[in-house]
Amino acid sequence: MVKEFTKSPALCYLGGVLALFFGLFILIFHNTWDASWTTIITIIGWLSVIKGALLIACPNIYPHFLNWIYKGEALIRYIGVIYLLLGLFLTVKGFNLF
Repeated sequence: MVKEFTKSPALCYLGGVLALFFGLFILIFHNTWDASWTTIITIIGWLSVIKGALLIACPNIYPHFLNWIYKGEALIRYIGVIYLLLGLFLTVKGFNLF
């Protein structure tokens, strides 16, 4: 699915617009830089804005970046585990489960 996404310039542009929109949405409502766990949300918002701007301005960079990531299959699994742990951490902190 990712390979098909990178072949279509329209989908790359749409992905950039959506990433930019959601990143700006996060930053409008949550742009706090303090010494707590909530700064992670602000960082995610800024990374999304950067990703969206890069996909809109330079859509040809994205396939090269994906080729670099897909060279090692283990790297993809590590990134997935990191995203899973980050999501679990934010869920626990956001809903005050413990």
